[in-house]
Amino acid sequence: MVETVLSVVLQHHNRLFREMLAAHLAREPDITMLGTATSGPELIQLCDLRRPTVALFEADAPRWSNERLVSLLLPPGRLMRMIGLHQSLTTAHVIRAYEAGVSALVPYSGGLEPLLAAIRAPSSAIEAARSKRGGTDALTQRELEVLYLVCSGYPPRQIGLELGISPHTVENHKQRIFAKLGVHNQAHAAASAVRLGLLAQVTRIAATKLKDASAALKNAPV
Repeated sequence: MVETVLSVVLQHHNRLFREMLAAHLAREPDITMLGTATSGPELIQLCDLRRPTVALFEADAPRWSNERLVSLLLPPGRLMRMIGLHQSLTTAHVIRAYEAGVSALVPYSGGLEPLLAAIRAPSSAIEAARSKRGGTDALTQRELEVLYLVCSGYPPRQIGLELGISPHTVENHKQRIFAKLGVHNQAHAAASAVRLGLLAQVTRIAATKLKDASAALKNAPV
């Protein structure tokens, strides 16, 4: 089986962060780094020149509008996934970013694993929902808002507070979202996590790290 190689560009104003992250990504066997940029305009030029499949950018930079940046980076016909990195975003900014066309928002606090998962995800729940626009099973605007916040890691109680609905209503929305995206319940959702991107692969990753750590301790010289 031939593994798909993802071509990636990275924008970040912090040179140390930018160079360290680019160096780490370049070591991944399925990722090719095509270049880095310090600003939005540089990122636009880089994407026009190199045509990557994935663009990483600062989603909370005060110097530009995410919606404007996405519109310039994703002209009609360009197939590229945009992944925003951020320290913190308000729910309004999260919703606007996803509505503009961002594929995923990854907080710095999550570390590298969620970012790698977002880069590699062939089809996230967000993109699955977008593909259903105009169809009979398309998500409503409120369901999209719930989906955007769920995928950004917001718990049901906080989603309810932000959207002015009860946690119970949030759960009802989630069940309807699962049904429309082909997931019938929470258990099925967990089994479909990689395909839909609704649930992080935290359990598998943690188990792998624990196994590796245990092996290292077992083989360490006394």
